Amino acid sequence: MSNKQTSNVKLKLEDLNWDHSFARELPCDPRNDVVSREVLHACYSRVSPSAEVENPKLVAWSESVADILDLDPKE
Repeated sequence: MSNKQTSNVKLKLEDLNWDHSFARELPCDPRNDVVSREVLHACYSRVSPSAEVENPKLVAWSESVADILDLDPKE
């Protein structure tokens, strides 16, 4: 039985387990410079935000993913 069937309690984003297993288990691009280039033999590249945002806003929402994660749509 899924969690959804046993409880109507919805989660907040900060309640999720942010495990970051992809960063531990997949190869990262060893270069840190930010230039447009082909990245070989890596699954991701580390980047830093280029600017701070004073009032960040949600730009996309997936109701079906929120349901899977039991996220509160008001969150």
